[in-house]
Amino acid sequence: MKADRVGKLDTARDIRKELARLYRAGRKGDVPAGDCSKLASVLGLVLKSLEVNELTQRIERLEGKQ
Repeated sequence: MKADRVGKLDTARDIRKELARLYRAGRKGDVPAGDCSKLASVLGLVLKSLEVNELTQRIERLEGKQ
């Protein structure tokens, strides 16, 4: 798995695709299991941040309508 092939991580779908790619690379032995685990954790943090940002934007829009 090459770092230069990482796609966008702008949406939950993008992150899901990257996690699937990482999983496949780990299963094939292209990426050591420990590295897969660490990278998956980072992707989980990116997803959490994305979710928090989306919820914040929704709340701000709702508060602006009142």
